[in-house]
Amino acid sequence: MEGPDWSSISEEAKDLITKMLTYNFDDRITARECLIHPWFKCMLEEKEIRMDLPIGRRSLRNLKDFRQKNKL
Repeated sequence: MEGPDWSSISEEAKDLITKMLTYNFDDRITARECLIHPWFKCMLEEKEIRMDLPIGRRSLRNLKDFRQKNKL
């Protein structure tokens, strides 16, 4: 996990991916363990922060326009 494609990926994400891609089934992380991995905690905290940011008027108008165009 080296090179320019991985430079913006967090260490927590790399750790989770490595654990998920372990070849030996007995050593591989379970789905339950994935959900309690520190990467998910970081993402939930970041999502809460982003949810507190105001939506710009233009973005809101674009969402409304999109909704109107997709009504049946």
